[in-house]
Amino acid sequence: MCAPRDAVTRRLALGTLAGLGALAACGDPEPAPGIDAPPAIDAAIDAAIDAPIDAPPNLPPQVGAIAGPTTLLAGASGTFAVVATDAEGDPLTYAWSASGAPTPGTWAAPAAASSAWFSGAIAATGPAQLQVSVSDGVNPPVVQSLAVTVAVPRFTDLQPIFGMVCTSCHGNAGGLRLDPANAYVELVGVATSNTACNTLVRVAPGAPDQSSLIRKMTGTTCGDRMPRADPTYFDDNPGLVVRVRSWILAGAAND
Repeated sequence: MCAPRDAVTRRLALGTLAGLGALAACGDPEPAPGIDAPPAIDAAIDAAIDAPIDAPPNLPPQVGAIAGPTTLLAGASGTFAVVATDAEGDPLTYAWSASGAPTPGTWAAPAAASSAWFSGAIAATGPAQLQVSVSDGVNPPVVQSLAVTVAVPRFTDLQPIFGMVCTSCHGNAGGLRLDPANAYVELVGVATSNTACNTLVRVAPGAPDQSSLIRKMTGTTCGDRMPRADPTYFDDNPGLVVRVRSWILAGAAND
């Protein structure tokens, strides 16, 4: 039932919205002529009309699982990637990292959605935990992880290295033969013939830094750096040094 108009008028006089509601309920959207809503009510109505609608909350990025190999030889490179999207279109940043039994290793593009990675040198096969942190700059970063087993190389895993850069000079003849039939017996425990390192052996099992093979690959403390035709080859391919170091660290087995 509609309230009497004088009752509505009294409510308006009290400065509340109740009178307006009563008028609207009775089919009279405006007060009677000569009856004005108090300023406080006008202001409240205007504020309600002009109030902004609350924006929805900014959502964190959606990040898929890391794609990539779950087993790698020490020093061998694998490519790891994630697919990430952001509902608001915020720019995304990426940060890759690694921890675990192998040393952190090396990322080719640690701030990209996809990056190659290889481990540091290891003495035993073990797990590495690879992570990528994806941020939209607004919410806490979203982190994805992948466990990767890093394996000690076998001696047969070194043969491709010798074949690529060594056997053109150190084939099956001369003072050092690195062809598959002779390489092991000419490397492990064999005294270095170079006068600059004649107190060392070519490969000292468990001790890569005391192995002239590593010194020839990485510097000139044992004479000319190898390969002689491209002395910075192993600077450009550091994972190959990690492969040889890991084999030596693990005991330089003939496998």
